[in-house]
Amino acid sequence: MPDYLWNLCVIVFSILIGVILKYLVVPVIRKLTARELPYSIFRSSIRHFKSILIFLIPLLVFNTLFPLMHLERASRVTINRILEICITIAFAVILIKLVRVLEDYLYHFFDSNKIDNLRERKL
Repeated sequence: MPDYLWNLCVIVFSILIGVILKYLVVPVIRKLTARELPYSIFRSSIRHFKSILIFLIPLLVFNTLFPLMHLERASRVTINRILEICITIAFAVILIKLVRVLEDYLYHFFDSNKIDNLRERKL
């Protein structure tokens, strides 16, 4: 098998595994949190993280399978550096989304629309 075909197979396999994992995990978490509670940290997490998970999971799988690729040394170093930068950006976006989940929790905890909101008005 030629090197470029092998590398293409590794890339496609990592993307498929990542997308399949994402589409298996998210419905399971949704099913577990389907109860009609006013707030669920898992529902908030799914709502905020689903856009980045479609990018992060295949990226992590590709990072794991990257040593299997047949590349020249210069290409390997360049692609590895790009991969590390993409993973760093993805984790930065996750931290930003984590702040949004915390914000949802605080909005739920300090609900100013309830009848007895003395504690919320003190803030």
